Amino acid sequence: LTKMRRGKSGSAVREAVQLRKLSREYNTARQRQLVESIPTPIGRPARVDILGDSETGPYPHDLRRWGRAGVFLEHLRAIAADPPDLVKHLGDQTSRGRRSEFIEVLRAVRETIPGIPYLTIPGNHDRSSYIPPSSSKIYREAFGSSDYYYDFAGVRWVELDNSGRRLTRRQLRWLDQALASAPGPKIVSLHISPSTLGAWTNISIFRGAGGFREGASEFMALMRKHGVGNVFSGHQHGLASMIVDGTRFTMTGGGGSPIYPSRLPL
Repeated sequence: LTKMRRGKSGSAVREAVQLRKLSREYNTARQRQLVESIPTPIGRPARVDILGDSETGPYPHDLRRWGRAGVFLEHLRAIAADPPDLVKHLGDQTSRGRRSEFIEVLRAVRETIPGIPYLTIPGNHDRSSYIPPSSSKIYREAFGSSDYYYDFAGVRWVELDNSGRRLTRRQLRWLDQALASAPGPKIVSLHISPSTLGAWTNISIFRGAGGFREGASEFMALMRKHGVGNVFSGHQHGLASMIVDGTRFTMTGGGGSPIYPSRLPL
């Protein structure tokens, strides 16, 4: 038993060291610096590739029935073949939020799309448990801050962490300030859609169950107040788009997770 404990502890230490090394390159602060140092493209629009939900899920039978392995790597190879200025991941890079999973993801990113900025926000599967209560401690070991913004190509890009299925009052105050100080167009990204988008978040008779509830109405009010042009989210494994009060909401959750049968309106 003592040997087993030592072996497990040694493995955990090795994983922590490996993740720390990878995080030096893919820490959000460093990646933001890379993005903000990119000159605005001349003669062509800036290009940002956005995807979410690349984890294969904690239940193997779901992948066999509704998906297949290796899709995220295929996405990365396609990105490498036609490189954008920036890649954004909307969360659920891992199935269970383990260090070993984050190491695998970051190694794939480093080997497949080296030099392309890679910015992320956490999803509920990137937490220590995708069923509350949970923690994003390991995600933050890999990437650092999970609420942040940056300016690129004349646009204020705001990234929000609602992986705990809520937005707190502190986050909403911060979001209000981040949008108010924006010099031009604004784009917001978060993992889980607001529960108020009923066409996406209603599950059978459970109204809004597929979205986040706490802070959702306040979030929508801020989108209207600041004239946010676009909001990107994942969480649901599919692709869809709708316009609400002048803001286009785009769901892009087809990064490699099982695509469950649904009737999402396009």
